[in-house]
Amino acid sequence: PHIFSMAPLEGVLLQYKKLGIKKIHEASLKRTEYLMYLLDQLLKDKQVLVCTPREESRRGGSVTIKHPYAASINKALKEKGFISDYREPNLIRITPNPLYVSYHDIYKTIHAIKNIFETGQYRNYKNKREAVA
Repeated sequence: PHIFSMAPLEGVLLQYKKLGIKKIHEASLKRTEYLMYLLDQLLKDKQVLVCTPREESRRGGSVTIKHPYAASINKALKEKGFISDYREPNLIRITPNPLYVSYHDIYKTIHAIKNIFETGQYRNYKNKREAVA
């Protein structure tokens, strides 16, 4: 890779070395657990299905949710400044990386999704993947 592309990587690798992968993994599991808790509490009446395993031993660092309007919801999230990942046919992945995503960030993300439902903002978008440039 180009030397300028490697500069940010060095900083991340130093954080991993400083904190240790075990602590980072534990923090990741706590964040995904909190994210799923908020989804269950705040979006249970919105047809949001958590697809990620609940068991820590089977869960990674992201949470995948399923909804019939996932593409539209994801576009609305991006418009609000949140980063998530849409996957066909109707999935959204949210990854609360413990190196730079706080519990407050997770709280704001789930409340943003709730607001997207309450305002109907997702209806402003086509419910399909757009071309990636």
